[in-house]
Amino acid sequence: MNAIALRIDSFFSPHTDRGISDDAESLRTLVKEVHKDVSLSETLGKAYREAIDALGNSYKECTAKDWDGNGAAAATLGDLITAERFLRTLPTSLPSPEISVDPDGEFAFEWYNDRDVLSVSIGRANKISYAARFGRSRIHGTEFFGDELPRVIIENLERLFA
Repeated sequence: MNAIALRIDSFFSPHTDRGISDDAESLRTLVKEVHKDVSLSETLGKAYREAIDALGNSYKECTAKDWDGNGAAAATLGDLITAERFLRTLPTSLPSPEISVDPDGEFAFEWYNDRDVLSVSIGRANKISYAARFGRSRIHGTEFFGDELPRVIIENLERLFA
């Protein structure tokens, strides 16, 4: 795991957590152990590890203003943290997405099958923008990214990999 992934994993749990009781702390510890076991699993954790590495590499390449020579906005640590949180909400059965940074500094995740594509961008203020092509159908929209993956993203991932 790269240094950026280690920094993120050491400070952020996989889920938003507001609990302060002893039981909440016990649950937090249990969730971290399960997450660690899954991320180390060759079967379940491989795509996640690949995505974390790609996320870190994309971030390193895009932290300066005008990183693309065309006026692109720099990706921020806050953008990286939100993108990593997005990765943690994805089902472990998904293949690793292609990850890049858009010129506006948002992280983009793309999945393909033989003929279709789903693209999801994670923006500031927890905004998710998505676009997909399924045959001749085109869909797009914007959703709020709270504590879990928006249902429309899950539905489109299911459609892509059905």
